[in-house]
Amino acid sequence: MASSIELRPSELEKGNKNSLNTPLNPYTDSSNPSTSPTSTKSPTWSNYLCFYYSGLSSDDPALKRRSQYVIYGHVIFITTSLLMLILTFTVIIPAIMQDLVNQSNLSLEMATITNPTNTSFDSAVLGKFSNVGSLSAKVKMNTLTVSWSGEGGGNMLKLSNSNSLTIKNNEVATISSDATVDDMTAFSNFNTYLLHHETAQWTIDGTADVTAFGVTAQVNFHKTVNLIGANNFTIPPLVQSTNITNGTSNQLYIASQVTMYSPSNVDLNLLNSTMYFDLIYNDVNIGIGYIPNYQMIQGAYTTKAYIVLSYSNNVEYQEICNVMSNYSCGIPVNATMKHFTLQPTLTWIKPALLSISMDTQLPGCTDKLVKEVIMFNKLVPETIPYEMVVYNPQPTNMTIVTITGSIYYMGVNIATVDNKNVNILVPAYTTITSGQLPANAVNSPEAISAYGTLVKNGKGYVNMYTKIIGKFGHFTANIVYNQFNVSLIVVPI
Repeated sequence: MASSIELRPSELEKGNKNSLNTPLNPYTDSSNPSTSPTSTKSPTWSNYLCFYYSGLSSDDPALKRRSQYVIYGHVIFITTSLLMLILTFTVIIPAIMQDLVNQSNLSLEMATITNPTNTSFDSAVLGKFSNVGSLSAKVKMNTLTVSWSGEGGGNMLKLSNSNSLTIKNNEVATISSDATVDDMTAFSNFNTYLLHHETAQWTIDGTADVTAFGVTAQVNFHKTVNLIGANNFTIPPLVQSTNITNGTSNQLYIASQVTMYSPSNVDLNLLNSTMYFDLIYNDVNIGIGYIPNYQMIQGAYTTKAYIVLSYSNNVEYQEICNVMSNYSCGIPVNATMKHFTLQPTLTWIKPALLSISMDTQLPGCTDKLVKEVIMFNKLVPETIPYEMVVYNPQPTNMTIVTITGSIYYMGVNIATVDNKNVNILVPAYTTITSGQLPANAVNSPEAISAYGTLVKNGKGYVNMYTKIIGKFGHFTANIVYNQFNVSLIVVPI
């Protein structure tokens, strides 16, 4: 059996067209009668190429050269394709990703600080990416450095363990991270700057793993973002209500609702901390205030606040009495909140809080103390008996110890009062009638005429100008209490 197919030169020389034009089967040799039609041979590149170039012998040098060219071509094509794939996935697509990241813009919508400790906190940065075209990519931030270039600034924070997020053009995404204070001084200086200015800037540096087009590549991440500052809290806190809850010999306890305003888009959530501050009135420290579970959030935030008025000398006591006088008469009191501190202490925000000063206004009491005066038409001699219907709007007992002052009708002083040690107890949220008290009639012609008109009419409205020594709980205050248009009825005896 022949071991290979061979075109005989003699047939070529004779011009045997059949030999030249008859297709050869690379698996059998039909010219050899001893070769069985069913016999097969394992194909080789030489067999195929010989079959393809049917006019040439597999041992022909020209055929070998042509086969080598074909093999080289396939190798070059495959190699080039592989190189292009490698370049595409390792160079071109990552370069496109890097360029898109470089060209993109990041605007900070909100930064939230929660679960703070003295060296760390949880950070959530809500940002909007723009100028990224139609790219939709998944991004996993690696460790990032947050820096501030202002005076006393530096690399403030390290952000790690960030979540994966999807970036799309003009859509917001949240980067949640563990924040570690890297430079305590720089971060403290930044926080102080932020509270006193309209804007501030963060620079964020690091790397990110970006997945797009089915490829994940690490790219450099460098963005400068603008933050809105608190700008000295130009909208002052609004105290919406005040209630006297108790009192000791030298302390008066007040509960209130206060609305805090902040324009800053950096939210500080201190749910396990209490904010303390000094309360200043007429440049005198009259006590402290505190806000449990303090939060500084953008916009208006209403929370409970507590004030403890206390004194250690007569100057402080007198200013507290002035505050109580205005409050009882329904007159708002302008005061200043200063020297903010946080418990437990956070070193990185302590200097910033101490630098804050906020003007505020304590509202006056909206309820009138005296609901009605009942005057008895009986002069004994020159004394007019009267009673007061008194309401206590506070959640603590009130005791009226002394009342002195004057009663005016139609602009004329018709009587004076000097009731000492009366000790009228008015329980919390209760209305009581005082019982009869003496008023001294004024004997001037104008007073007698005005009083006569009042008796004739049987009722009217009077103005009361008094000084009251009262107790709220066990706290004693000297109050100047003026109340206008008090309903008065005359009861004949």
